[in-house]
Amino acid sequence: MSAMKFYEREILEMVGDSPQREAVQAVAKTAAAAFRQHQVFLEKELLRRSTAEWRLGKERFAQKLEKALDAGALKRENHEP
Repeated sequence: MSAMKFYEREILEMVGDSPQREAVQAVAKTAAAAFRQHQVFLEKELLRRSTAEWRLGKERFAQKLEKALDAGALKRENHEP
């Protein structure tokens, strides 16, 4: 489910005939507009400026995994009685 679709339609289906419907609709409209604006920013501005590869690759993934596992070990060492 896309966020825009949720805020444009589905949230109102969830709210039904609630006395809060108008308030929810107003806020949802603002949220949907913000998502649309952010999508435009991602596609038109940020994508144009991006130069790096988003994929980690084998080497970077290994580094990330090592750091994540070490962080978990340190956390356990510091919190175990």
